[in-house]
Amino acid sequence: MTSPPTTPYRPLDITVPFPELRAYARTATRLHPRPGAPTAADSSVGGPLLWPADEAWPVCRETGHAGRPERHDGRTLPLLALAQFHCRDVPDLAAFAPAGTDLLQVLWCPFVGHEDGGFSDFGPSTRLFWRRAADVTDPMPEQPGPPFVEYERFVPEP
Repeated sequence: MTSPPTTPYRPLDITVPFPELRAYARTATRLHPRPGAPTAADSSVGGPLLWPADEAWPVCRETGHAGRPERHDGRTLPLLALAQFHCRDVPDLAAFAPAGTDLLQVLWCPFVGHEDGGFSDFGPSTRLFWRRAADVTDPMPEQPGPPFVEYERFVPEP
């Protein structure tokens, strides 16, 4: 059994020459995704989400996308499943989780230029969902996706 990939410790502690930065130090988790076939029970990038069958799949309702309604003809588009992280798999994620949750799910709209608080012209509008994994007893068997995307690079690969 091999150990999970880790980022080596940096040879320089930047807070030594710049002690004023010490107050801003945080643990970061660097992702090391590998091609695979994750299931809805796994933490993954681009894999299926542990989404309840009786909960509506989120959609992008924005029709303008920075004033360009031709992007998807005003239709609502299902968001794309981007990533799913169990607190058990990501150091310190539990510190950010709302009480009673242990699963973070990230979805996004595969179009840029949202005026709804997304990333404007810099990237897709992202939505975060927290839930308790054990509460999902009847997961959605097949997850919807948009019929088209602005850039293929916005479609994650498992």
